[in-house]
Amino acid sequence: MHALILFCCLIPTGPSLSVPQWQALTSLPPGTEIRIETASLWPFRAEMVGASDGALIVRQGGHVRNYAHGEVVRVDRRVPGSNRGRHANLGLLAGLGVGLVRAALCDGCSAFGMGLVVVPSMAVGGVAGAVRSPASWATIYRRGK
Repeated sequence: MHALILFCCLIPTGPSLSVPQWQALTSLPPGTEIRIETASLWPFRAEMVGASDGALIVRQGGHVRNYAHGEVVRVDRRVPGSNRGRHANLGLLAGLGVGLVRAALCDGCSAFGMGLVVVPSMAVGGVAGAVRSPASWATIYRRGK
């Protein structure tokens, strides 16, 4: 029975929706922040100018550049919105954990002294989580293997 379940999970079910097609680039409005990976360069950020069936046109560093369809490996677009609050909360929790461990290791500390250890750890974790909140990106094109 387990082999049958495993076999069914391995059967391809058609085209994957997780690898979008080149035509999705033509629907992006000009000015959209994108991250591009080409065959010859590391991924870099640029601003969308336009796209056709054969090329991607972007503005990077004040210069308009064209990249041929065959040259582009991957394109991601920046997702609007921020995860800053979520990351700040995760930082607070991490700071709480560090602070509680430090307070538990403190021999002879009063409750007030333990609070003086825990609260600053939480503050540092929360600020670090909010400041270091990474941007969210969604892949809109990935060249097939």
